[in-house]
Amino acid sequence: MLPSRCVRCGASSRDLLCGACTDYLVAYCPLWLNPAILPGPSLIDLVDPREVALVAADVDQVEWHTPRSETASADAVRLVHLLRLDADAQPVLSVGDAEVLHAFLQAGRREPPTSREERAALAAVCRYLSSSGWMPSHLASEYRLRSEVLEHAEALYDDLGEPPASTEPATRPMETEVVEAAVEPSPPPPLPEVEEEEFAPLEPEPGAATPDIEPERPEEDALPTPQPPPPDPVPRPEPPLPLPEPPGPGPEPEPEPEPEESAADRAALAEIEAIKGVVEKERADVESWVRSRSEELRAKEEFLVGRETEVASKEQRVEAEARAATERLVALEKDVARREVLRFLGTVPGMSESAADVIAAAFPDMEALRGADGKALTQCKGVSDVLARAIRYELVPGEVEDEQRASRLREEAYGFQEQGDYAAALSCYDRLSRAHPEDISVWFDRAQLLVLLSRSVEALQCYARVINLDRRNRQAWLERANLLFGSGRLADAVDALREVLKIDPSKGGDIALRAEQLRRDGHPNEAILLFQAVLDADPAEARSALGLGDSLLDLGDPEAAEALFTRALGKDPQNAPIVFRKGELLERKGRWGAA
Repeated sequence: MLPSRCVRCGASSRDLLCGACTDYLVAYCPLWLNPAILPGPSLIDLVDPREVALVAADVDQVEWHTPRSETASADAVRLVHLLRLDADAQPVLSVGDAEVLHAFLQAGRREPPTSREERAALAAVCRYLSSSGWMPSHLASEYRLRSEVLEHAEALYDDLGEPPASTEPATRPMETEVVEAAVEPSPPPPLPEVEEEEFAPLEPEPGAATPDIEPERPEEDALPTPQPPPPDPVPRPEPPLPLPEPPGPGPEPEPEPEPEESAADRAALAEIEAIKGVVEKERADVESWVRSRSEELRAKEEFLVGRETEVASKEQRVEAEARAATERLVALEKDVARREVLRFLGTVPGMSESAADVIAAAFPDMEALRGADGKALTQCKGVSDVLARAIRYELVPGEVEDEQRASRLREEAYGFQEQGDYAAALSCYDRLSRAHPEDISVWFDRAQLLVLLSRSVEALQCYARVINLDRRNRQAWLERANLLFGSGRLADAVDALREVLKIDPSKGGDIALRAEQLRRDGHPNEAILLFQAVLDADPAEARSALGLGDSLLDLGDPEAAEALFTRALGKDPQNAPIVFRKGELLERKGRWGAA
């Protein structure tokens, strides 16, 4: 169970230490943050126990006592020299060393050290804490500042001489003021108890008016217990009136500033005034620059708006002129295009006027003529294969050469296939596929050749390439399904046949035969998928309904099969195979009357 109070101060806390105690230990006991601190006594106790033997009254017994002659600051100075902290070393400290240094740090916070050795030791400890890696950054900066202030004060003392020891609390060394301004204040030391002294009551002056002061009422808890009445006083003569007190000394006049201090103050004020002047000048320069830039941007914006308006008007004028020219040339557009086609055909060798007239009528512009292949040109009257090849060569000479090269490679591949050299034929088709990757017939021929070479995986890749070129190519899907059935990938084959049904629903009968073959081969699940796909495409397909019912019976689901047969008979009551199959099912279930 978690503690409910702080183990140090007893405040309510769910942790071992409350937040205030944690902050105090971190700020006033920083060496506890060192993870490498070792348990054990201080090095001072190990090196010099400082124990003396005192002979008691009884000589037979000897008692040992530790003298308290040296202060905590002296122990800390000795420990700093032993650990070589003044030489910027990084020693391993013990718990006893940490306690000695903590006491030294707290003494330095309460009252700045007066001796040179204590100041040097305190600066070395602060420098060691600021350079430790385990020290938090904000504490490291504070201890670094304290060490710099102490070193600076030591340098000033070296120049000006050691200041005399003073017991007045009003005069404080310079490093104390800087340290108290930089480091958070430590808790004030307890005030010493002041012994109460008896003072004679002061009688008021004759002419002074005594203000009416209402006496404070004592609290009920502090009421004194009733005392017995005192005895009657003995009459004594009245003492004489006191003489009026002489006027006290007035306030001492403030000392005039020394000439060096006044000169330093004047120099500082002059420097501040100069800095203010520079800042004001820079502010004025920035304001003028911003004002000029704003005016330039405003002028540029107005110029750009004017240019935009001018460009828009010019664009409208050009569009109007182009529209007028287009309207004037609409009637002459076809004639000009036909004239261009005829002018081109006149440059083709072997071209007659009748053939040119027919070609110009079939292809009225140059774009249509460029898109026509050799077969389309030969369909025109009077155009032979040689003339079509010549026209194509004049239009696109590079394509004609590619077509001739492709036809030559295809003839070579056919020749190799007739000779039975399928590897050579495959190399020809590889060259064709690289030269014409968009030609579907090349991929079909290559796939068939790969099937002959028993390389079905590469053949599937060819059909996949055809499907990427034309996804509605039914033949590619069918060939892919056949190869997948042959390799035993039934699920992919079923998906391919379903794509065929989406492209051409009239192929439902052929796919139903394939599904029936799957059912007979012992694959009723795949058969059900195909039968269902056929029925979705054509609900009147009786063969698929019968096959689906048989597949359900093979899977041991007679209820679903009976419902399917009943639904099919509702659409076609005269279907004899389904009637016979339902009768067998009813007879198997023991319903002989219905059967």
